[in-house]
Amino acid sequence: MPEFFATKFKASPHHPLVQLVARLEQLSIAFADCSITCTNEMRDAFLSRGTRKPIGVVFNGSDEAIFDPDLSRSVRRMDGSFRLISHGAVEERYGLDTLVRAVAILKQDIPGLSVDIYGDGSYLKDLKRLTSELDVADRVRFSSGFVPLNELVRAIADADAGVVAMKADAFRDLTLCNKMYDFIAMRKPAIVSRTRSVEAYFDDSCFQKFISDDEQDLARAIRELYDDPGLDEQLATRALQAAEEHRWPHQRQRYLDCIDHVLGYAKSEEAVEVRPRSAPGSEA
Repeated sequence: MPEFFATKFKASPHHPLVQLVARLEQLSIAFADCSITCTNEMRDAFLSRGTRKPIGVVFNGSDEAIFDPDLSRSVRRMDGSFRLISHGAVEERYGLDTLVRAVAILKQDIPGLSVDIYGDGSYLKDLKRLTSELDVADRVRFSSGFVPLNELVRAIADADAGVVAMKADAFRDLTLCNKMYDFIAMRKPAIVSRTRSVEAYFDDSCFQKFISDDEQDLARAIRELYDDPGLDEQLATRALQAAEEHRWPHQRQRYLDCIDHVLGYAKSEEAVEVRPRSAPGSEA
């Protein structure tokens, strides 16, 4: 929470309110029977602030019963179109302005390029205004707010690639964006901004990466993916392999192990250690 609070409100890590949030975080962990977080980097941040209790790590793998890879279209369209998709909260920190600017750079090079943005948020009006200013309103389409999950899944299945353009900051360096796992689950190549957490788990063979908040580098990443039809499958396959440990059947078992530990069923604190489990348990 301190990193999120400081980033969202553009406050210094030393601001009294940020320090108060950090203190409340530590009190909460001390009070709890078990604490769970979403990355090793976040776990390390808690430890750096004085936590002495073990903390479990459960990655936010997407449920493949919902984000079904069998629904995905795996062949490029023959008409030269190239459709990108991004979904979730429409906030400035998620870098959608970088994506819109990249589309403006590429509108002559890739005539069939388009972007679908699914979601809602406080930055939506600013983003729509930017598309008009850059003359790409015909290339960037917005959903009418948040949509039913099955509609979103169909939209991802029909896209050529997903985009995760979040801006690198103290918070995003500790976390992994959930939408990234949606693309992995559906076997879609993803264009992802570089953050410390992304680099820790996924090398450059997994995603088409670009420098955060750099529309020129994002345009380069899109152009390279468009120009190389074989790259789609390579990226999707490699990302799936790298994320095997993060898949929800495995992470669900880690979560249940944490609960078992709290209830006294575990024989040791192994259930809340961070080390990867070599033999994930039953999916039941």
